[in-house]
Amino acid sequence: MIDPEQIQEVRRALGRRLAHRRREHGLIQEDVARQVHSTRSTVANVENGRQMADRIFWLRCETLLNAGGELITGYDRYQRLELQRRAERDEAARRARWGELGRLTAGSPDLALGGPAGSATSGAGPAAAGPTVAGPAVGTPAGSGAGSGGPVLGAPPGLGGAVSGLPAGPAAEAGAGLVMAVTSLLAEVAQRSTGEGETLTVPAPRGQYLPRTSLDVEVYPAVEEGRNLATIPRPGAHRRWRRSLQRRLVVGHVDAPAHSGIFALDSRQACRRLVGVGEDSRLLIPRVYELDAITGAVLWAVANLDQSLLLDDARLDTSRIAAAQYARLTRSAVSGELAAELDTVSRLWLGSAFCADHIRRHCASLTELPVFWSREQRGEEASTWLFFGHKLRYLRTTADRFATAGQRMTRMFCVPPAAVRASSVSERILLLLAVALIESLGTQTAITDEPEYGTLPGVVLGGRRAIVANWLRADGVWHVDVTDHRPTLTDYRNALGDVRAHSVIAADKPGDRLRNLAEYLALDWRWLRARCAALGEYGLAGIAEPRSRLISLDGVDLACRFVGTQR
Repeated sequence: MIDPEQIQEVRRALGRRLAHRRREHGLIQEDVARQVHSTRSTVANVENGRQMADRIFWLRCETLLNAGGELITGYDRYQRLELQRRAERDEAARRARWGELGRLTAGSPDLALGGPAGSATSGAGPAAAGPTVAGPAVGTPAGSGAGSGGPVLGAPPGLGGAVSGLPAGPAAEAGAGLVMAVTSLLAEVAQRSTGEGETLTVPAPRGQYLPRTSLDVEVYPAVEEGRNLATIPRPGAHRRWRRSLQRRLVVGHVDAPAHSGIFALDSRQACRRLVGVGEDSRLLIPRVYELDAITGAVLWAVANLDQSLLLDDARLDTSRIAAAQYARLTRSAVSGELAAELDTVSRLWLGSAFCADHIRRHCASLTELPVFWSREQRGEEASTWLFFGHKLRYLRTTADRFATAGQRMTRMFCVPPAAVRASSVSERILLLLAVALIESLGTQTAITDEPEYGTLPGVVLGGRRAIVANWLRADGVWHVDVTDHRPTLTDYRNALGDVRAHSVIAADKPGDRLRNLAEYLALDWRWLRARCAALGEYGLAGIAEPRSRLISLDGVDLACRFVGTQR
């Protein structure tokens, strides 16, 4: 276990090295602050070991003070220790809260995508032993057997690589394939259904930020009669579904020569549909809720986000109250200590909410139509646009504020090829849906594939002023600023101008930009468009109803409807 005092000592030692280098060059703290685009108080706090600045600060100090790699090496060592401490703390908190279930979902190597496909645990309790299963092929036509003969999950040709126990290709090497592992397990589980509603606990893989969680799954045989009907033994089912503490799916498995598939409802939705129905009821599961790359992606993201925010609800509220004191400042960089007891997801929520409020507070000071730069590179990061309720409100507020008859705002991203290769199909779909959501609200998007732009902070550039708001891949919970420093504005203007001029999705119409993005992400645009149109009509609450008050499906539903209307 990492000792917090050890991390504090590393931070203090790094601050002393910065002060020593500064004095060697005959500079005062204000000199350093001006040349690295910071403040004197920040430099003073860093030198005293009270604050840790971000990597950009240390890179600039390294160059200014000609430190020969000493400062950035010290910073990287601090970051490694801090990340290890956070991981240990999160795992300990998860085990303390969830007991044996926390142990199951926290980090078993057998559940990682670099090893066996995963295990499904059958029986009433999450700790009961169950067989290890290998996933079927993903991306083969529906109805054809693969692997052990299980049904495919609806992903059409071109949407996924072969999954025969292990995911194939670069994504597997990067530890991606986040959703296909879950849906592959469900496919195998559904084959063993006895008709009595077998209950299993299926682990959902972790991501870069999202912790592993698990889903309770009840599997029933189903038939297709122009619609999917699952036979449900009535006694007690609705009470079990309504009161389940764990997220639960009610799955109907259709296994017929003409069509095989796995269709699911959130247990609360299923409970509503069974109210007032007699014994041995048949539960109607709309065909739109077939488990595939899209519904699996939404389910994976919502389940993970929901669990983390629910567990941290009271602590997150306390941290948000503590964060309010910084709202009056135009510049602040808050370390992880403000959110020391929060899970990673809750820290992301807190940082993104503060940054959204910071931009709204200072938008009136912008003198031109703004250009937004966002740091999301992968679907897991971009899912916050789709599911954090405050993010959709922020998008709508800024769109309304800057709506003009002849001009549209632009929001830009850096999505380098390495990020695409490291992402599963479902993650790439989440990224495309996030971009679609932004386009649906009247903001055009641009994407660069040049990896060097990935170091830019989140920024809103408008005329002679820029609003900095960084919460993703930041060293602390957030770093915000408002600057009219000319050299800094010139740097931002040149970078964003280059991205606009060389966007990999450049086109005049939103639908064309989204189609270009689908091509860049190696997604089947025609299939996506048709699938999103159907899901947009129904809404995704049927399969992934949120539990947390901080999660909303309005964004992803809007994105699906928008994609479905494009040509």
